[in-house]
Amino acid sequence: MPQQSRWIADKDKERALEYVRELLKHFVSDADRQIHWQRDFSMDRQLEVLSQRVNLGAMSKDDVLVREIVMAALVELAQAQFEEVTLSDFEQALGTVIRRYTEKPEVEWHVLCPLYLDGPWISQCQTIQVLGVQFTLYSWGDIGNLSGMPSFWQEAQVALEKDEDATLALLLGFVPLMATRRDRIAGEAFRQVEDAYNLLRALINLVDGYGRRIMQFGKSSPLAICLPPPVFGVFGTDYAFEALYLDDSTRRLRKAPLSIERGVKVAETIERLSGISEAIRPRVVDAILKFGQAVETTDWRSSYLSLWQALESLAFASHGTSTDDIVRRIANLLRAQREDRELLTLLSQRRNELVHLGRFSQAGLRQVMFLKLFTERAISRFLTLAARLPTPKHWQEYYDQLAAPTKDLRIRGEVIQYIVESPDPADAATVCHQATHVL
Repeated sequence: MPQQSRWIADKDKERALEYVRELLKHFVSDADRQIHWQRDFSMDRQLEVLSQRVNLGAMSKDDVLVREIVMAALVELAQAQFEEVTLSDFEQALGTVIRRYTEKPEVEWHVLCPLYLDGPWISQCQTIQVLGVQFTLYSWGDIGNLSGMPSFWQEAQVALEKDEDATLALLLGFVPLMATRRDRIAGEAFRQVEDAYNLLRALINLVDGYGRRIMQFGKSSPLAICLPPPVFGVFGTDYAFEALYLDDSTRRLRKAPLSIERGVKVAETIERLSGISEAIRPRVVDAILKFGQAVETTDWRSSYLSLWQALESLAFASHGTSTDDIVRRIANLLRAQREDRELLTLLSQRRNELVHLGRFSQAGLRQVMFLKLFTERAISRFLTLAARLPTPKHWQEYYDQLAAPTKDLRIRGEVIQYIVESPDPADAATVCHQATHVL
């Protein structure tokens, strides 16, 4: 088990305690002393920052696990109902949760991974081994009698927003693969199996498409033949249904109604965009296009980088602009509070890991969601200010001035106003000459 004294660095302890106390305000106890939390975006944001400030050693490689442990520690504190929580209380709660987790016995989990594939090869396979994970091929008839399948179908219908017939029609095009693992919790088993499953699909697509030249006309479609399934299922002891994991890519094909109110907003934004100075319009157009690319893919690595490129455009970043400067400019553009500034900094660090080390966590969607919210706010703010800041020089000066303390800005504004309202330089020179003559 990681050493308690190393869970939170000394430099982060004060802020970590602030977040713990803020998060505990979201927890309430009912008449039966059951703990519930009132979840909102501010809670997600605080939990994200706090989780990244906690170092659990080897466990920290799994962002989702760290977040779950931190959340469980907060529940422990809420149940204890301290008058005023200290950092020591939080660390002890972490210790309790970690000990409970490490002492939890490993049990068998069965992960259902539907595979979008047809043909003689897959029909002849019985098992496929990928990086220590063995997938067994079944038919839907084979697994239909498992105890947890009725619950799986019900959950799939709700998640996919389809009726029973449509859900069956969708999934019957997939071959059911089942992998069995021994792990402490269902989520841990799913994440391990999903890695091997995605590698299997990637290898199928690599081999199938190798050397093939593909031309597409009209609307683009994926180049892969083995696409991700709409849902995964996890089953526990005796194949009792435990959890369903959704891949949102199939939902993107469903037409979503656009309200009149939002339609009017789209038209207004188009009009505002057309009225922006041509000197800066390419910047915001590029940012909007990058945003569009980011939200049209389920590759969270690509989405993350696209959103950062959008922010770089809005920050007027050049080749020599550091990531810290970009974060500072965007935070100032948004007039961000300390919480948001800290989260934006942490997201930028993850971006650097992604670019330089090629690492991205299993929790990619959550981090993309936070970055998406920052980016859409930045685009909106940029469009609002564009009429008053029509050139790149205006924006560079704007960002430079925003970086200065408020007191300095006030003094600078008074000086600039004096210069603008002062006499013509030639007149000023005459006045100086006359004054010198009098003296």
